[in-house]
Amino acid sequence: MSAHTDQEWPARGDVVTLADIRSARGRTYTGEVVSTPADGWSYLTVDYAPDEWDANVWHGDFPHAWTWTSAPPGTPRGVVIPE
Repeated sequence: MSAHTDQEWPARGDVVTLADIRSARGRTYTGEVVSTPADGWSYLTVDYAPDEWDANVWHGDFPHAWTWTSAPPGTPRGVVIPE
């Protein structure tokens, strides 16, 4: 899947993967969108695990520092932080 630009935003309730593209190690968060710039928020916020802080990425960090992609059905939610 290709990454979306900063002109496109997922809808609340969509399941997406956020990817940090600033370094080769990069981290990813997969979860449900709970706030989105499409609704006027300044952050794209993804709930990736119960009882954890949500992943919040400022809209101005797309697409040069972070990207988002729609997660295929069945993709497990969570965070991946490479060693």
